[in-house]
Amino acid sequence: MGQYWYIVAPRKREYIRPRFAKLGEFLFEGTPASLVKYLAKPIPQYGARDKRDAVPRAEHGDKPRKGPEILSQQPADKTRPSAFLLLPTELHVCVMEELSKTDIKSVVFLGLTSRYFWGLARPRIIRFYESYLGRWAGTNLICVGDYSEYEDLPDGILTEKDDREARTGFTDPKEKEYYGGESPLSLYIYASARFTRLPEYIRMPRILNETEMAMLSNNKKDPKPADFKRVVCPDFSDFYPTDRPWVLRNLTTHEYVRAEEIAIKKEHIHGPHIDYIGFGEVLVSRICRSSDPSVSMNTSIIRGPWAGHAFDIVPEEQLREDKDVEWKDVSREVSHYVSYIWSNEFGCKWTEELPNMSWMKSLYGKADGGKKDEVYLDYEEQDEGRSSYGGGSDSKGDYDEGSGYSYADYSEVHDGADYDGDYEK
Repeated sequence: MGQYWYIVAPRKREYIRPRFAKLGEFLFEGTPASLVKYLAKPIPQYGARDKRDAVPRAEHGDKPRKGPEILSQQPADKTRPSAFLLLPTELHVCVMEELSKTDIKSVVFLGLTSRYFWGLARPRIIRFYESYLGRWAGTNLICVGDYSEYEDLPDGILTEKDDREARTGFTDPKEKEYYGGESPLSLYIYASARFTRLPEYIRMPRILNETEMAMLSNNKKDPKPADFKRVVCPDFSDFYPTDRPWVLRNLTTHEYVRAEEIAIKKEHIHGPHIDYIGFGEVLVSRICRSSDPSVSMNTSIIRGPWAGHAFDIVPEEQLREDKDVEWKDVSREVSHYVSYIWSNEFGCKWTEELPNMSWMKSLYGKADGGKKDEVYLDYEEQDEGRSSYGGGSDSKGDYDEGSGYSYADYSEVHDGADYDGDYEK
């Protein structure tokens, strides 16, 4: 029958259960490509980074605006402004920050009331979308089979608390009946019982539904920021520039893999996303661990040399910025290893035949990672699944693909933004 596999982030207490559960199925059908959005750090391309920490400024001059100075759109009869508008900027920042944690839609609507409030709302909207990307960047990863054993785990991959429970086994009679009473527990069993299952494919939420967007777009009376649609309804490509080379980094061994060495053709590279075979496939092929050789494929990869290591995907230029780290380029070695696996599966002409396979054509119908990831979900749908997505859960491994998506861990608080953009005329 063959064993099933999980991709696990033990320190995050999270895992992915591939839809095609056998390694020889999901490794070659596109599932690993979904890991790119889990590991690639987002880089907004419309000026969010350099303006995030600034305080909104007046249209003329360099001093931060005070509350009364924002009322450039007050009615001609000089009606007394609301008390909220007269609050100092620091309190407006606090309000926006609190709203962004619980009600991002209100942040959008408040931002549309003036250029001043859009300067505060804009970076928080961008940060909301950023929170869906790069969730596993910098954390340890391993792909484990359900025939694996506790002894297959690299040292120190679990937290002390989880390791202690995995070694002693479950004490609750119901859990023993459901999962079995053996001890120590394999990571596959322990993750099923204690970790949170994440969706295989990250789907970008949509803060405003179609009706709300249509109403705002058709309302010509009230001007909107020129970048309104791009900020509120971004594409994945807005966060992953394609004008620079990207690399997969092994943060544990200080090794990296370049995209051009992995891609079948250079034109298949779209920033961190690579058509047909890319960073995700490289990663999975090197992080598997199990005690049983059954992998439903022609090459056994059950003792992955990178199992339990930490990774991220970043622009290549960042290698030079990390001056305290000496990075080693292992692109050629990894490329040969991947080619060996794929040629064993599809023959010596696999680079020519793979793009023509039916499932690859359906997956890579679009250049930035496939049609599967191009789905938007209404923000209300996200809210329903919010409580089930966090720092661990006692799930039995069941998961509704339509809910439970990531919400921001707003541990970093930024004090406003300087918006110098134009409004629609």
